[in-house]
Amino acid sequence: SMNRNTDREVFSLNYRWKNLKNIPPLRWLIDELVQIADGLYLGQLLFATDKLFDEYDPACPVADYAYQNFGYFLLFDERWNGEARRLFPFLEIPENAPGVAAAPAAGMLERSKFSTFTFEEEECAPLNESVFQAVLADFKNSPTILHLLKYYSDSLQGTMDNNSPFFLKVQELFNRGIGITDMEGYYRGALVSWHSEGIFKLFDVNTISMAYNGLAVKFSTWTGKAFDAISRERLGEITDGFEKGEVPTRWGSNTQALRTFKEKFVGKLTEIARVWNEPVDYEEAQRNGYDVKNFFFIARQGCSVSRACPGKPIYQLNYRWPKLRTIIPDCYCIDELVQIAEGLYIGQLMYATKVFLPYDPAADPALYEYRNFGFFLLMDEEWHQIRLQIGYDLSNA
Repeated sequence: SMNRNTDREVFSLNYRWKNLKNIPPLRWLIDELVQIADGLYLGQLLFATDKLFDEYDPACPVADYAYQNFGYFLLFDERWNGEARRLFPFLEIPENAPGVAAAPAAGMLERSKFSTFTFEEEECAPLNESVFQAVLADFKNSPTILHLLKYYSDSLQGTMDNNSPFFLKVQELFNRGIGITDMEGYYRGALVSWHSEGIFKLFDVNTISMAYNGLAVKFSTWTGKAFDAISRERLGEITDGFEKGEVPTRWGSNTQALRTFKEKFVGKLTEIARVWNEPVDYEEAQRNGYDVKNFFFIARQGCSVSRACPGKPIYQLNYRWPKLRTIIPDCYCIDELVQIAEGLYIGQLMYATKVFLPYDPAADPALYEYRNFGFFLLMDEEWHQIRLQIGYDLSNA
């Protein structure tokens, strides 16, 4: 070691050689490494503090350069990526990086769960057999249903065509999905695609998707949705007595990760906008990878408000109750969810386009002219493991 306080052998990284043509301050630097665990190395940065304008002479006594320690760093192999991602989020190590996500167990993809659709036994929405046959033809080339949805998502986000036939295919899957009665716990979220309606539908260009992929995706903090218990008293308070808990009803929330610099910046913006944020405890944050719950909703079984599947049984995520204090535009939103495979759910984002009508839960939904502004997925941890391996929407992982 060149450090007078470190009397030991080290692995030296020497930046000082003239022919390396390093510029100051690197031309005065020698890094020194030692191994502290299998695949993990600790380094110290030693900069010369004397004879700075002399040409480097390796034969010169070390003491003449007066090396001083200016800091420490780590080097690690891929086996440490998972722990580094957890401890040092500012590194922004992808969740599907080697060593972070475990590879699917042998034979996992062959399980029927991942290749079997769960559709309604009775026709509950308009169905298009020719579109469905095209979906089945696409599925023949997909190892799992999630591979198929990634193909659709990549195709939709790779074009600005607001009338892409892939929207019809995703809509067909939604129309055939099961209208579930209840959800509980945390589900990972992934975007399929945004869709433009109303004033955003200019010249059949998907302007919302263009704006999201051009800028907003870089600042996404969303990781999924949580469905928690709610008492009848609290439910009545939030809905001014309209919802009475006669069917299974949940307190729903969107989950946000606030760990990298960009994520923390977005978190500060939500505070400035006075978004209702609820930090989660340490154990929940470490277990699920999110730090805050916000954009709350009331979740229960309901009927679709969509023109594409009017009256279809769905699981409704209602953001419109005024006491939820949801900001624009999500205060006009009702998400609709159906199950298309065991542990895998597809949702459509229904936004009211008659935004100046005060929300009345007893009014005919047709008055608000809800339109579909996109599709998303919710999934359990087994689907999420596949999602990481195939690299599907890692911006929201």
